[in-house]
Amino acid sequence: MRDGCWGAVDIGSNSVRFLVAQVTPAGMKPLWSSLVSTRLGRDMAHSPILSKEAVEATLAAMVEAWRTMQRWLDDPARVAVLATSAVREARNGAAFCRMVAQQLGMTVQVLSGEAEGKLSYEGAVAGLTAEPLQGKQAIVVDIGGGSAEVVCAPAGRWHRWSLPLGAVRLTQTGWQREMIAAAWRPVVNELVQIAETAPMQFVGVGGTVTTLAALEAAMVVYDPERIHGAVVTREAARRWLATLLAMPLTERRSLAGLQPERADIIPAGLAVLVELMDGADAEQLMVSETDLLYAALLRHAQGRFWDGLD
Repeated sequence: MRDGCWGAVDIGSNSVRFLVAQVTPAGMKPLWSSLVSTRLGRDMAHSPILSKEAVEATLAAMVEAWRTMQRWLDDPARVAVLATSAVREARNGAAFCRMVAQQLGMTVQVLSGEAEGKLSYEGAVAGLTAEPLQGKQAIVVDIGGGSAEVVCAPAGRWHRWSLPLGAVRLTQTGWQREMIAAAWRPVVNELVQIAETAPMQFVGVGGTVTTLAALEAAMVVYDPERIHGAVVTREAARRWLATLLAMPLTERRSLAGLQPERADIIPAGLAVLVELMDGADAEQLMVSETDLLYAALLRHAQGRFWDGLD
């Protein structure tokens, strides 16, 4: 085991993400990361049960990833394992957590929507230098597979919202832009009031916004360094939403910048983003590659995972 190495796993509704990093007094140095699409939240919109196939796929991805993580780690207790909307809403979520503990010796921390949003905020802001924000307060937007979170902290006061507007969930239930706009309206009304007292900068994390940036760059090979700190406009989000809705699924899967396994859910994710930006009259959004996974790893390494979260 390399000194100072820690790990983190984010079990989402669409994918499972993994990170190993070395934590020193100077900061955090990522050593390895990976993502596997397992759709743990499939069919959750119709029945609050994690399907046998999705559970098996997720556990298999975690077992395989742990084999790789053991290049740097020899104790599963050094890995922070997070679960978000799919596990927290599922009737068999606790049973899934027990299976993870039995097979991997890891404890799953099931996050509330508010805790999820706060970790996303911490990770996003920590990964951006002061220069890109130019003194503005960050409004962090995280559009996941099962839910969407918005978090800001002007003058140190936390404002956190979590809504069931995930890309997987909406793809399965069906969606209309008017319905999404109505769901965002109470959040937008508060954001507009906050913006009157402090200039704001929207910051996006998660697969919807990183995919939008990759599509804009026609990125054949995903490059996180080019994505991190990129700025995408509301006009680009609107344009890609219209383009993708008019395009057959098979054609979407061949687009540069779009992971084939995300092709079916990206329109719903973009619709959520567009309606939020329209409601708040936000012309652009900055993309961050660092999110709750990074924040969770750092908190775990410092022995303060739940401080201020519960």
